[in-house]
Amino acid sequence: MSVIDGGTIAGGSKIAFVVIWMGTNDSVLDGQPSGQHVPIDRFRKNLLAMYSLYPSSIPTIFVTPTPFQPNWQDRDPRVTKQYGETTKALAHDLGCSVVDSQKEFEGRDLGPLLSDGLHLKPAGYEIIFQALMGVIRKAHPELAPENLPMAFPSWDDHDMREWAGRKNEKRK
Repeated sequence: MSVIDGGTIAGGSKIAFVVIWMGTNDSVLDGQPSGQHVPIDRFRKNLLAMYSLYPSSIPTIFVTPTPFQPNWQDRDPRVTKQYGETTKALAHDLGCSVVDSQKEFEGRDLGPLLSDGLHLKPAGYEIIFQALMGVIRKAHPELAPENLPMAFPSWDDHDMREWAGRKNEKRK
């Protein structure tokens, strides 16, 4: 049985959109002890393979590799930028949206945004989240949180008795 069947996850949940965020570890310099390096042509094929897992009717948003402190041991920002350019080009070719994390972090002090010079802190994730929300609101406004139906009453709906009564009637 497939985990994803026609845009539905096994168990019945419908996929609203897909975010593919790869490349920071793939862009490690070749020959480093971590063994994480993925040649850029293989990286592009991997992105395409992930994209191909879902029906084309499901919106896909790509996120470029995030920046890191320039003195990080086994990485070069120029190389990681090439992986970001590859991500953006593929997204363009597929007609998909993209969050350019390099652009989002440009000109910012990375110290407060990275926990160890590489991995994001909550403040760094907030930047990516806000950029992702911007892409969703622009390219797929029907999927913006404010446009989705509520599964439960709003926090400010003070008459829960009516809602709870409807739920209890359905159980009988």
